[in-house]
Amino acid sequence: MSDDLIASISIYQLKPVEDNESVSPERTLARKMSRPPKEVVYLPDFLTVSEFQNLCQDLFVCLIFDPHFWYSEKCWKRWLQALEEDGCRGKINVPLGNQDPSWREGLQIPLYLTVSGLEKVAEFKGPKKWMVRQATRPENFCVSVLPISILRECPEQMPLSMLPAYLAEKKTDIRVFCSGWLHNFSILGEAGCRHDLLAMTDWKGLVLELGCGTGLMAKTCKEMGNEVTWIGLDLDPEVISKARTHLDLALLADANRDLPFSSSVYFDRIVCGDFLEHMDKPWKILSNLRKLTSPEGLLIVSVPNIGHWLVLKDILSGRWDEAPSGVLCVTHLRFGTKKTWKRWLNASGWNIVKIEAERLPLPPDWTVPINQMVQEPDIENLESVTYKILARPNFSGSTN
Repeated sequence: MSDDLIASISIYQLKPVEDNESVSPERTLARKMSRPPKEVVYLPDFLTVSEFQNLCQDLFVCLIFDPHFWYSEKCWKRWLQALEEDGCRGKINVPLGNQDPSWREGLQIPLYLTVSGLEKVAEFKGPKKWMVRQATRPENFCVSVLPISILRECPEQMPLSMLPAYLAEKKTDIRVFCSGWLHNFSILGEAGCRHDLLAMTDWKGLVLELGCGTGLMAKTCKEMGNEVTWIGLDLDPEVISKARTHLDLALLADANRDLPFSSSVYFDRIVCGDFLEHMDKPWKILSNLRKLTSPEGLLIVSVPNIGHWLVLKDILSGRWDEAPSGVLCVTHLRFGTKKTWKRWLNASGWNIVKIEAERLPLPPDWTVPINQMVQEPDIENLESVTYKILARPNFSGSTN
């Protein structure tokens, strides 16, 4: 593509850059992975649509509403070149990606779990260069190129940051560029409702959730009609402030230190959803949690499996790329397989009741080399991305 278009289009990102101390490692890495091929102009949250129109003199602009995505420089250039060749057609333009599951219907998108997988899927090209879809979610507009004329139809005093929600409510038609793939890390937060973990057991009494995030799991559990009192812990002040809407008590606390509960408090359910791998000594936390569990209480855990074949494929090629989320999240301090996590749970005083696995199967081209291995491989472990574990406290013996 010509460098003229990259130079001519202005790229704006809402929200000013925070101080380095307040930006999490995951977000810092995501921003590096989403960096466009030119400098970004940062805008304050409170800037109105009218103020932005007065500020910007371009015919069309690129707006980054959520900087936590992955989109390669090659993808950026292909997208901008396509816009140069085809124009905006009077619509909002966005890249194909995981912002909406319906976009991939009928498309053979390669599976990915690691950064190398993201690099591979970035080369994906759909049967058509463009497709028109109706946007119904704010995250559909994660990064958008739009004609400035569209803003003239919006309320002038509306904050620019509210534009995605406004356009989604109006079910605006958007044009999706299908030669590349964008992965939005932020939408994984929607998985915080954790239907998978809620299905592991019944829910009642006093619940403790470590790493509660914005409290979506508690909200979902209560909406299902369960009578629970839900207490959540998290290290992030921003998410804790949001969690207070859904939790009975939301505490800003570091689970690596002593848990902020007296010895007279006992929980009926304790949740560690994708939490323990972020801890320095998960076995110590598990041991402390056992002491806070009622005799009939249960522990519900989900943990990543470092032994999945997509991770091993990278290791065999000499790669270990940290990512903003997933099995190789940059904030993970502990890595294990099913046997590892079972050992740590048992040693910390827990009897495992049930283990379920989320699986991505082995591809056909792995069959031959596996059959030629001297040691018989653990196929279940190779295919498992995540393990979900239900456990009961074992009060009969001591723990490490």
